[in-house]
Amino acid sequence: SSVSSTGGIVGPRRARLLSKSMSKALLSIILLEVSLAAVSQCDEDDAAYLQSHVKVKSDPCETGINSGTCTGTSCNNCDPTPDGVDIPPSLSRFPNGYLSCTGTGACNLAESADDEFYDFKSSSDYLTCSGTNACSPLNLNNVGAICVSGENSGYESKFNLASGTCTNDVCCNGGNACKNSFLKGVNTLSCRGEQACWDLKAELTGNLYCNSGATDGGACSNDLASFIFSGSTDHCVECYGKGTCMSSSQFIFMGEEKVKMTCGNTADSSGTCNAARISLQQDTCIHLVCENATCNDLSVMNDTSGSRCFCEGAGCSNIATGSINLQCLEVTTPNPCGANICSNSAACCDSEVSPSCGSCGCALPTAPAAAGSTNNAITANVAGDPHITTLDGKHYTLLQQGSFLMWAFSGYETRVPSATHGMKKVPMDFEIFTHYSGSTSFTKAILLVDKSNGLKTPRQALELTSLDCVWRAKKPSWHDVGTELLQLTDDGDALGAFNVSNSVGNHKNVQLLMKTEDGYRKIANVFVRCQPGSHMAAKVKMLSPKTDLDFVRGEMAPDGQRFPQHALGSASKLGLGVSLVAQDTQFSTTTEWTALGGSADAATYLKEVDTQGPGTFLKQCSEEEQQEAEKICNKHWAKPLPEAKDASASHAIFLADCVYDICAGAGEVAAQLTAEIMRIE
Repeated sequence: SSVSSTGGIVGPRRARLLSKSMSKALLSIILLEVSLAAVSQCDEDDAAYLQSHVKVKSDPCETGINSGTCTGTSCNNCDPTPDGVDIPPSLSRFPNGYLSCTGTGACNLAESADDEFYDFKSSSDYLTCSGTNACSPLNLNNVGAICVSGENSGYESKFNLASGTCTNDVCCNGGNACKNSFLKGVNTLSCRGEQACWDLKAELTGNLYCNSGATDGGACSNDLASFIFSGSTDHCVECYGKGTCMSSSQFIFMGEEKVKMTCGNTADSSGTCNAARISLQQDTCIHLVCENATCNDLSVMNDTSGSRCFCEGAGCSNIATGSINLQCLEVTTPNPCGANICSNSAACCDSEVSPSCGSCGCALPTAPAAAGSTNNAITANVAGDPHITTLDGKHYTLLQQGSFLMWAFSGYETRVPSATHGMKKVPMDFEIFTHYSGSTSFTKAILLVDKSNGLKTPRQALELTSLDCVWRAKKPSWHDVGTELLQLTDDGDALGAFNVSNSVGNHKNVQLLMKTEDGYRKIANVFVRCQPGSHMAAKVKMLSPKTDLDFVRGEMAPDGQRFPQHALGSASKLGLGVSLVAQDTQFSTTTEWTALGGSADAATYLKEVDTQGPGTFLKQCSEEEQQEAEKICNKHWAKPLPEAKDASASHAIFLADCVYDICAGAGEVAAQLTAEIMRIE
């Protein structure tokens, strides 16, 4: 506390306000003196006079907020208003699709009053706060998702989320993170750390995850903490660790909800859910799991008739009883309120280390199409044993196993906004490696890496193997990827992104995005179809070939951009009608898979499938075997390819490759994957 000018004691918030007001008054006096001095010196020089006034009126706050990057206290001289201030001030969206507040005390922008807010212009933008006391406090409206990490981060803040392209999830990691704050419009909330979300008031439509970890507890606790659930849907509430969801914290379910609430997950979960207050309204069913020494004096209040409570676990006997409390019945059948309530409970941003809103589906700001580009996107693909179609339509078969550079976009120089350099030039370098294994050399792995701005070691990598056909990302540590936006940054400046998204049939597609001064521009889409335990097929679609094709290297590059001595026109013919053949020695690499950027697990798998060694690549089928193979292939050729100008020609290529693969022992899965990948538009 501080002493006011009248001798009274004022609180921390009032003290900050007085200090800020005094600083502004002093700044006004200084600026007035500068302006008067400029007038006296520039009476006979109108240009210099105007220039001096332009400098006085410049707004460093607007510059920082517009960039979307606030480091330390660089943006803390900005003032919200009760009517709300739209941000970014001069743009329709933040350049990177989010506002980043990084460092001690970053974005402490709500010191003057509880009712003064900033309004995001786009609800597709999200907020990330990292560092001690970051965003403490900060009041925001119309934000898409929120990631808070660091001690005391997100403290005494108000966040109103709005529907848009984002999943409206919030993640608060760190001691006292999101403490004494208010959240509205939240889908799923994750609170990790000692007293994280302490005395927090939140309105949710999804799930709640609270974990105090190995600390003294307090996550999602205390008598002012309230979590109000609505939406007439399933809700999973998980209170893990020691002393979590306790001390009169309230959990209110507004009606017709199906709830599973778990209290405690370890031997030392003592105190979890102690004295918690649960309110059920309008025919709600709750399934409580009270593990070990938990749920002491927990009360379940039924505000209206028709609600039900079931409990399992050693702590059920600790639940409070009385006339106002609903009796919780013993669980006699599995899932008394419904199955799979907690099957997908995690927030899109949740992480034990540092939350990331890149997984929350927020649409990136897009840049205009490249100058001079056309809408005529072009594709290249690899399928089967392997048969490769280049971006200019040449088709050949590779007779090698090993790792190869399939596609690369290298050397294009983009201009990106920089927090320290204004605009900086960055040479892009996206690379895609494949590994062909076994006696038939089918595609067993694919690896996407970013080495933009001259890196020797990839800053990020995406990997898929035919062992289980699951996409995995390298950083912050190797992890499975569902839908996730993997931001690519250099010294804090956004360079691009790998955007992993769902497509038809529960497949994943990857967009390779390049940052420009106008937003993100799509360079290519990568499609993969994979059969676990077998192999995969892949397609690359380039969206602005007229501008970007000159910067492409690798097996899929146009024939004219390959080394002349390896041009496909000089390759020999292969039996069974298969087209040109090549060995692609110029794209082969002996570099270890891990050195390329891949995982140790994938490297081990590839060595295992490589142990078969090169086999008889040119295996011939009898006439009867060929006829049977043709039947299998034609079963998967239901209609002409969407991009094919000559349906009969494309069918001939497919049939020749397909019969060759089946004769080589690949089975019907080869026909299925090849047809699927060729049919993608």
